Amino acid sequence: MTESITKPILEERFLKEILDKEYQIPSYQRPYKWKKEHVVQLLDDLYENIYLKRESIYRVGSIIVHYSNNVNNIVDGQQRLTTLSLVLLHLKSNEKLLNNQIYQHAVSKNNIKYNFQAIVDWFIAKSFDKEDHSRFLQKIKESCQFVVITVYEQDEAFQLFDSQNSRGKALYPHDLLKAFHLREMEKNGSNQTTMELYSTKWEDYLLQGDNLLLDILNNHLYRIRKWVKGEKKYYFDTANLNEFKGISLYKKNRFNYEVAVRLLDGTIENAQLNQVLKHFSIAQKFPFQINMPIINGKNFFDYIFHYIELKQLVFTHNQDKKFLNFNQSWKQYYGWWRTGDEKVRNLYENICLLFVDRFGIDSFENIYYQEFFKNAYQLRLDSKSISVNSILLFVKAQKFFHLIPNCYVTEELHSQLFCNYSKAWRDDAFAKGVKPIYDFIINYKVITENE
Repeated sequence: MTESITKPILEERFLKEILDKEYQIPSYQRPYKWKKEHVVQLLDDLYENIYLKRESIYRVGSIIVHYSNNVNNIVDGQQRLTTLSLVLLHLKSNEKLLNNQIYQHAVSKNNIKYNFQAIVDWFIAKSFDKEDHSRFLQKIKESCQFVVITVYEQDEAFQLFDSQNSRGKALYPHDLLKAFHLREMEKNGSNQTTMELYSTKWEDYLLQGDNLLLDILNNHLYRIRKWVKGEKKYYFDTANLNEFKGISLYKKNRFNYEVAVRLLDGTIENAQLNQVLKHFSIAQKFPFQINMPIINGKNFFDYIFHYIELKQLVFTHNQDKKFLNFNQSWKQYYGWWRTGDEKVRNLYENICLLFVDRFGIDSFENIYYQEFFKNAYQLRLDSKSISVNSILLFVKAQKFFHLIPNCYVTEELHSQLFCNYSKAWRDDAFAKGVKPIYDFIINYKVITENE
């Protein structure tokens, strides 16, 4: 096959027909994440649909391959192929899928270790003898069938990848974004080591207990970017991937707005290579703004990592203990855990994050975060039931997503900052447990004595 062949090829191939192929899992792929239940399900399916039947074909699924430079890069199908490689290894097959593949990520290594043991245990539970093992091996080699889609253009491969669902592991938006931007890094000249470092950092944030990566992407950046533009959007899904795709630096400049972003990115890159500027920490970090155009590739990953760290700086490691006390106190009233209350808190936090992003944490004084709270939490007083539409249509809070990006100094916010809530209290008129919120908003007093 040669690179001049550009038309995709779709073939049905049995396992025995692809064992001699040199497959490679490129660095932009996510780690091997199948769990024991996925492995056992696959083995059960093979046992029932192949081993127990005389003549049968079991279609395992599709494999999308990007053929380039005599290498078959697996774009989709690595979870199944890795698992089948482990099965072949246990059955002591001379042919092994992904025979030369090196798995770098700790997640992949751990799952391979545990899943291999799950395979061993499964065969022990079946009381297979040596003859049974040989028959099982022969059956899966002759009866497991794949739809192999080979493409010769990388973009074409990922268009297919974006539209597929992997068996046992859905393709989530963050998976697709990671693959897209690692591919952009490669096109822009990043080396394998750099790509692996970014891939590992992405997965590490993804796997942390607080779901830092999904939280910043789904709950903050996506919503803020949409609300700043006046778009009534709430949930980030695969239909909205373009929100986090933008300028490809290796492509020719198309529009005027790109010029300033390209110049800034190039200036930062040059500064990072300049030893004198590096020693004085001058221009070593890109000056991100939440609603800026996305620069594809390395800059996108830095953008996401920057806002993970900024959120922690504001809400977890803030040097202003008064703010931390104030913020923590609103996780103590009755009902703070309700779904509606969590939506309101997210609205309030997004206003705060946008403010700090625009003006810096030193400008984040109590006059701002307290009034942001009051404006946002009026919704909790106005409505016993809070839906997504309640959040999207609540003008008293949503106005800040237009105001903040259009202010040059914080004082410009003052005319819109102070709320004028005046509804009289009646127990039956409000959601249960919100009296502390009401008292704070009505009386304009600090909630805690030690704040």
